[in-house]
Amino acid sequence: MALVTTSSSTSSQAALEAEIEKIEAENTANYSSKVSTFLNEIIESAINGWTQYKILLSLTAAHASLQIV
Repeated sequence: MALVTTSSSTSSQAALEAEIEKIEAENTANYSSKVSTFLNEIIESAINGWTQYKILLSLTAAHASLQIV
């Protein structure tokens, strides 16, 4: 799914990417490779859900985890 950007959404996207980088730099948690792989697979969709519909990333992750059980 492509994200259509305008000048204001481009700056919002840049701000979001900066925040993600900050969170990633501060993250010291050690997840199993299975969990890390799962989270890496859903992160882009989860971020798109937040930016477009304000659905919390944690809710997206929780819902996605129910689909694989």
